[in-house]
Amino acid sequence: MAFSELNQQNHHYFQYLLTIGIVAMEGRGFEYPIDSLPSKNGVIYVSNKSRNEGVRGVRISMLNLKSEYFGEFGLFGDQDGLLTSPSGIAEDQNGNVLVLDEALNRLTIYSQDGTYIDKWEPSTASGHSLNGPSSLTVDPNGDVVVSDTGNHRIVRFNKDGKLISSFGGEGTSPGKFKYPWGITTDNLNNLYVSDWGNNRIQLFSSDGTYLRSYEGTIHNNYHLNHPSSVEIDPTGNLIIADWGNESIKIVSADDMLIQELRGEATLSVWAQEFMDSNLEEYDARKTANLESPAIEGNSLNRHTLSAHVEKYFWGPTSVKLDSNSCLYVTDSNRHRIQIYKWMSKESF
Repeated sequence: MAFSELNQQNHHYFQYLLTIGIVAMEGRGFEYPIDSLPSKNGVIYVSNKSRNEGVRGVRISMLNLKSEYFGEFGLFGDQDGLLTSPSGIAEDQNGNVLVLDEALNRLTIYSQDGTYIDKWEPSTASGHSLNGPSSLTVDPNGDVVVSDTGNHRIVRFNKDGKLISSFGGEGTSPGKFKYPWGITTDNLNNLYVSDWGNNRIQLFSSDGTYLRSYEGTIHNNYHLNHPSSVEIDPTGNLIIADWGNESIKIVSADDMLIQELRGEATLSVWAQEFMDSNLEEYDARKTANLESPAIEGNSLNRHTLSAHVEKYFWGPTSVKLDSNSCLYVTDSNRHRIQIYKWMSKESF
């Protein structure tokens, strides 16, 4: 079945809305953002990994959908409240901001304004230490579920940081993982895991029982290449950051492709302001071929195209939905977030 036919059968799909971001090692902008959190209070929190654990770029940025910038916290360091390599970011039931650090192997808790509150740092002696944790989600019960990537497992903590359970282990069989990354829960408290190294999404019940996988085949019109993140839309469809294919795929609960997003970025407010104050660069941009550059040889793979076509996703690492069903795609290598609106067909 053709993609257009699949799309026509779906009652909703995503339409491009706007882009936020510009590259900046400090202050307003992003430096290799890895995850974003559209919080309930309207603030968007963005974790900036920087390059090679760079000292200057590491931080959590605060802004809103209007591109108003509110500051930053969690700068580089290993002391309490500081970060070395921030990864996943989430919001607990009290509105606090939870940030994983894959280098320090801990979870840091901040208030909404970025004030340090506490940290969870499971000890090696307990046998439950984290190893490169990359993503987290807070389930409907308030438990914090963490992708313990280097240990190839999923761990669950209660709201006070006490370990409840873990499951997984390295492998390729159902229920096993190879570097699990993004995770999320649905309204039934089922858990979806982006099994990055095994090129699939795995679905589990809340107690860790394996239910099924989404891998993609010729039959269901898609395949995955190192998926990095997953989210569930209001109708139960999966929104998958297909990192290795430089795209976002919308897949139905019964495992059929509905829509694929390749990226439609436009200049952000911040980038436009930069261009307006740097007219020589703006003039050069106006004459540049940003849509279909000449690429020598047989390099027309998706990664190469994304590196040359500005509007495309280039390293999409995270997908998140806000309370209005806007989709936030963290477009890491372009230092920006592309935002899409969940629309009904009747809107067009």
